[in-house]
This record gives sequence, structure tokens and C-alpha cells, in this order.
Amino acid sequence: MRILTLLPVLAVAASGQTGPEILKKTAETYQSLKSYHFESQTVSESVSESNESRTRSSRISAAILPDRRRVESKGGSQAALRVYDGHTVWEFRPGANQFARLLSQLPQ
Repeated sequence: MRILTLLPVLAVAASGQTGPEILKKTAETYQSLKSYHFESQTVSESVSESNESRTRSSRISAAILPDRRRVESKGGSQAALRVYDGHTVWEFRPGANQFARLLSQLPQ
């Protein structure tokens, strides 16, 4: 795992770009996207003398810009699905068995 973490660092060092240059280029790339699909997974561990726990959660964020978006969180008590269609926000929280529909404009 450490080797995989070092590869991006070595690639950046070899390119000669500074941190601000990389951030600017990344921002420009993200601003020009017509659509995206990102997935992430988080594992949290907590250890004490009397207790040990591990939680795993995942998040999917996808969009067809400018007005179609979907965010899904799984794992834990905060699991939810939120969908924007440009006019309405639909949200479902399975843990609480709650459903909501809000008429709204997308945040810019």
C-alpha cells in the first residue's frame, strides 16, 4: 500500500510542478467536466483499552451537468440517497425509513 501512495508523489516530483500549479490545473479540469462519477470508501477504526470498533462506509457522487446529480451514502446511520433533477430534490434515508421531496433550485 505504501508503494501505491508514493507513486503519485513521485510523478508530481518528476513533473516539476508546484502544489499551487497542480491545484489550479485540477480545478480547471473539474470545472470543465460535462459529467462525473466518483466513488469513495472510508474505513474508520477506534481502539481503546476496553473497546475496539470498525466502521465502513461508501459514497457515490455522479452528475450530468448542469442539473442532474445523485449522491448515495452507504454504511452507518447516515445512509442516504439524494437525487436532483434540476427542479426537485428527492431524498431517502433507509435507516430511518424517511422519504422527502423538496422543490428547489440546484445550488450553484
